[in-house]
Amino acid sequence: MIRHFRDLEIYQIGYKLALEIAKLLGDPKRYYELCSQVRRSSQSIPANIAEGFGRNSSKKDFAHFLKIALGSANETLVHLDFLKDLEMIPSQEYEYFSKNYEILARKMNVLIQKVSKNQQPIPNNQQPVSGGRLSNTLEPTPNSGITPRNRS
Repeated sequence: MIRHFRDLEIYQIGYKLALEIAKLLGDPKRYYELCSQVRRSSQSIPANIAEGFGRNSSKKDFAHFLKIALGSANETLVHLDFLKDLEMIPSQEYEYFSKNYEILARKMNVLIQKVSKNQQPIPNNQQPVSGGRLSNTLEPTPNSGITPRNRS
């Protein structure tokens, strides 16, 4: 049962990806504006999911915030394209993040449709692609410095 926004799989994926992007980009002085934009758009995804869930006012309101989060996921994809084309990130990193943000966007679309139809959200079985970072259980990588939370 979903009792908190942190229980939502889309929040967990969005939050984990935002942390990984922040770590990947490192020093924000290099290409400051673009790095800042991708950090903000990636962090906006879990923030909007949490805000919409936390308002607890209506399913329509929650769907509205999910749509904002979806827009931020698409914005993050564009920033990743720029980072790749400017050769600021390796193509392997680009592929990893692009695939996972596309999966996250599809999961958000499914939830938006279910919430909009007043259906109970049903978890999507599609898992993020592995690449040493996100696993099917969203475990942190050994060097990520991210400590898992007990979600049970």
